[in-house]
Amino acid sequence: MRRFQSGITLLELMIVVAIIGIVASTAAPSIGTMVERSNMNEALLLLRTDVALARSEAIRRNQSIFMSFNTGANSCWGLNEGAVCNCNVANSCQIDAGGVPRTKQTNLTGLGSNMVFDAGATTILPITGRVSLQFTPLGTITNAGLAHINSTNMNGRVSVNAIGRAIACSDSLTNMPPTANCT
Repeated sequence: MRRFQSGITLLELMIVVAIIGIVASTAAPSIGTMVERSNMNEALLLLRTDVALARSEAIRRNQSIFMSFNTGANSCWGLNEGAVCNCNVANSCQIDAGGVPRTKQTNLTGLGSNMVFDAGATTILPITGRVSLQFTPLGTITNAGLAHINSTNMNGRVSVNAIGRAIACSDSLTNMPPTANCT
């Protein structure tokens, strides 16, 4: 009489491991793209949200709020009361929150992104490699423009108009709300 043995052979196990390896190697590039898309979307949303915060704080406090940008390899932005700030210096950009200074700085290096700020047809304030937006107590800005955020394979932009409203868009992030196509 013949006895059945349950289990798998070494050959069957090696075939399953090989199939898993092939599937994983084909999925890895798409996972990298997905992470880059997510990082780009996060950067655009952060910038758009901070523009709205700066505008609302300028109106609420009835004073100018500055949004300062550092562009290039150490891209960042920060919000500050009354003057421009350097967002690459710790605690340089602060907003007073009920008597307590609150640091408001966002750095893009952790997102693997690079930012360039273009003024369009208007003038930006050049301050030792930094540019800024000044939100007036009426919520308007002194210089409208575009902030371009670029990563390895993606790009997006946040457009800020003269009344301080921001719109995020990207042709790289189709079907990823709330960013729209730039066209």
